[in-house]
Amino acid sequence: MFERYTQQARRVVFFARYEAGLRDAAVISTPYLVLGLKREGLSPALMTIALQSRLKNCAIESGIPPSVYTKSGLENQRDIPLENDAKKALAWAAIEANSDGSRQIEPEHLLRGLLCFDNAATEALKSVGFDLSALRAASNTGSKAARFCRRICWKAYLLFRDSIWPTLWRVAIFFAVMLAALFILSMFKM
Repeated sequence: MFERYTQQARRVVFFARYEAGLRDAAVISTPYLVLGLKREGLSPALMTIALQSRLKNCAIESGIPPSVYTKSGLENQRDIPLENDAKKALAWAAIEANSDGSRQIEPEHLLRGLLCFDNAATEALKSVGFDLSALRAASNTGSKAARFCRRICWKAYLLFRDSIWPTLWRVAIFFAVMLAALFILSMFKM
């Protein structure tokens, strides 16, 4: 599931799981994803210093149940599933990465995925000053030609991956291997 995620985005999900484990939660919800984003941090292009300091002091924790800290984070090694809204946020992150023409999902895409629909963390993020359209505009930096080429390459990759061509190539390779095997067997019979 996380093969498209960059190391930083994987760490966001890991920190969300860690925060949920510290609070002895049954599921990883969207506020825990925000706490994971807060721990990992975002690129300076998307979060100015002012927004970072405001995010550290905002009331994201209001959507999280009261803390029940254990003695050590290592005591909680159980598997914690993702809540439906958290799964939806991860799916929206993939859609946002596709719209950027990016093969990899980064923490910025996770943040935009959280803002795409109403969930427990949306109001807190919006109160801090995050706006989905502003984040999309900030991620589309660079020249128009570079963005266009990145999107075209990504769309071509998706088209090739989801089309019939890979299947045809596999069938052609299979028949080529079979013909080579028959040729080698016929050489040994002589």
